[in-house]
Amino acid sequence: VRRILNTKNTLLAHEVGSGKTYSMIVAGMELRRQGKSRKNMYVVPNSIIAQWVSDFEYLYPEADVMVVDNSNFSLKKMEKTLERMKNEDHDAIIITYSCFDMIPLSRRWFREKCEERISRLRNASTNSGINMNQRISAAEKILKEVTEEEEKSVRSLCFDDLMVNTLFLDEAHNYKNVSFRTNITGVLGGAGKGSAKADGMMDKVRCIQRQNEGGRIVFATATPITNSITDIFVMQQYLQSGELEHLSLSSLNAWAAMYADKVTDFEIDVDTSSYHLVTRFSRFCNLPELTGMFAGVADFYRADKNNETHPVFEGYTDSFRDGSEEFHEYLSYISDRADDVRSRRVSRVDDNLLKITSDGRKAGLDMRLIDEVFGLDPDSKVFRCAENVMKVYEETAWCRGTQLVFCDSSTPKESFNLYDELKRLLLAMGLSNDEVVFIHDFPDKKRREAFIEAMNEGAVRVAIGSTFKLGTGINVQKHLAAIHHLDVPWRPSDMVQREGRILRQGNTNTSVRIFRYITRGSFDAYSWQLLEIKQRFIAQILTGSVEERTSSDVDDTVLSYGEVKALAIGNPLLKQRVSVANEVDRFRMLLSERKEKESFFRSELDKAGPKRSELQHRLEACMNDIAMAGRNFIPLAKLARYEKENTRKMIAEAVRKSGSKERYITSFCGFDIILPADMKTGPDMVHKKPWVIMRGEGEYEVEIESEIGIMKRLGNMLSADVGNVCGLEKVRRDICGKIEELDNSVTSMRKFLEDDPGYEKRLAELRKELADIDDELGVRQYA
Repeated sequence: VRRILNTKNTLLAHEVGSGKTYSMIVAGMELRRQGKSRKNMYVVPNSIIAQWVSDFEYLYPEADVMVVDNSNFSLKKMEKTLERMKNEDHDAIIITYSCFDMIPLSRRWFREKCEERISRLRNASTNSGINMNQRISAAEKILKEVTEEEEKSVRSLCFDDLMVNTLFLDEAHNYKNVSFRTNITGVLGGAGKGSAKADGMMDKVRCIQRQNEGGRIVFATATPITNSITDIFVMQQYLQSGELEHLSLSSLNAWAAMYADKVTDFEIDVDTSSYHLVTRFSRFCNLPELTGMFAGVADFYRADKNNETHPVFEGYTDSFRDGSEEFHEYLSYISDRADDVRSRRVSRVDDNLLKITSDGRKAGLDMRLIDEVFGLDPDSKVFRCAENVMKVYEETAWCRGTQLVFCDSSTPKESFNLYDELKRLLLAMGLSNDEVVFIHDFPDKKRREAFIEAMNEGAVRVAIGSTFKLGTGINVQKHLAAIHHLDVPWRPSDMVQREGRILRQGNTNTSVRIFRYITRGSFDAYSWQLLEIKQRFIAQILTGSVEERTSSDVDDTVLSYGEVKALAIGNPLLKQRVSVANEVDRFRMLLSERKEKESFFRSELDKAGPKRSELQHRLEACMNDIAMAGRNFIPLAKLARYEKENTRKMIAEAVRKSGSKERYITSFCGFDIILPADMKTGPDMVHKKPWVIMRGEGEYEVEIESEIGIMKRLGNMLSADVGNVCGLEKVRRDICGKIEELDNSVTSMRKFLEDDPGYEKRLAELRKELADIDDELGVRQYA
């Protein structure tokens, strides 16, 4: 809450169940109490608005809260509701996504936005040439169209009329699909790729920031990074646009050039039914700088799950199976396909590693997802899951314990699917039809609220759904005893959202269980390991604690050729080769970065001696000047003589007529007052005001605020009022600080160069181990 109060914009990147809702509610009320915000608006998912209202009433029973949802925001009621939002003084306005997205911005706002853009383009560098002229012409065309529409439109209330000056957005990742101008085709932010609701959110965020010097936006999400590290760019556009513009990184092209490398490959759809060629970012660089900047707005918090507010979770319950004979035959087929792709015997359009990865995941889940000709395997994942669900059902019958089953690789439909199969098995084992439901059966707000209530009362005992439909904003934890990962989530964020349903406050169970279903020899165990590694990396990004300068993206779901072969064939030596090869890559990178640092530090140490000599010389000159000022200084009260002698006017006149050469003006207390050559001021210069040089043994720049204050400015360089520090003493302290900083840096760099982390030795050992494995396998082509 304190961070929200004291910073312009904030991203609450807090784990699921750690109290983001409470933080936003309290922050909003404090902003009101302190007079920093006159009108707070909370934009929340449609499915959880009732929970938001309940939480607000719990924390602030006397608060005046206006709730805006479909019941009072139909086409007939919208205008009246907007009038209330504008004219009434509420402590908070809680509004659903769908209603918020319907509120337009005025044509006036868009006109002003276009005018600002045209002005910014015209003030930009003329080196942009024809492209810049084209952009200005396009912006002027849009301005003309918007102005004409504004003149024709009938005035009605728009978002910028509501005078909202603080905006809170819950589950902010739902608005990350923003359009950006870029010539990087096929990747996040490509022209025309954004959604209307996300673009509308960006415009409304800018509208509020314009009123509040760039601030008063609070985003909250447990998963700010979902698909790619490029999600950071989207959040920065919302919350750090000023910083990006200052660093010339406001376009996706510039940002990507600084932080990313891209590669073109096939990408599979989430439902694994089709795939297409796209360009994606494969590796990211300069990560410490990126995460350091992002930490300026991102507030990361990991919930303490070892306290009385959370149920005890003692680790995963992993259910292993060996897989059927048909499954292992299919793995051999997978291996052959990988060979064909590797040797280019098939077109990448017809087959590729991404499609192979997807098929391998489906086969590990249930062979009937490959072909319905395969029958029920009593040792299948779905059968194991049904048995575990039944066991927990019986163990928690006394408290009506509930359970969630997550599956993204199948959906309810007429052909074979795991939803209907699991429900069929559960009904055969003794559950009633009303106790087992699909989240897909509750599409609208009213029915979903009824579902949540039934789950929290224990009337519904088992719910089956996807991460997208069941994993976000569904607070059914009251009696939740177990969740089941029937398949491996696609992304680290999916895992976070799934498990956040049960590992959170408000669960009345003292302990809970999380089941994972793993087929030996399949991609399951390896995929789980990759997810956990990537999630740890995301946590490092959000906390700004990344040490590696480069990394692969967090959502690379494609296994490499070596990984496919190792997992498909099941050869332990191949698995060892994959592990050793990864270590070789890691130590090669570490050694490369080490050598870069060594080269840089040696260069800096060569410069350190002359730097220190120069600083020491400046320090001695400054100390001599301080002594001279003490001998010659005229008290501030007696500066009137200089005023009478027109010294002030002489300096002021000289400043107004600066020329191409440095010029002596006068002397003051033993110092020469010098007018610098070609003095310029402005936002792109070091000084925004005129200045003169006070020269003794050293040189000191003195800015001139106004003609009247010239003599006091000069006097303050030599002495100061009681309790303050004079300008020369500040210069002395600054030089001493730089010398100390340089000495510490030299000590640190020398220590770094003296230490040997053993990267070269370890890399040589790993390369020999890799060569020995290759010799034993006789398969050099895997290298």
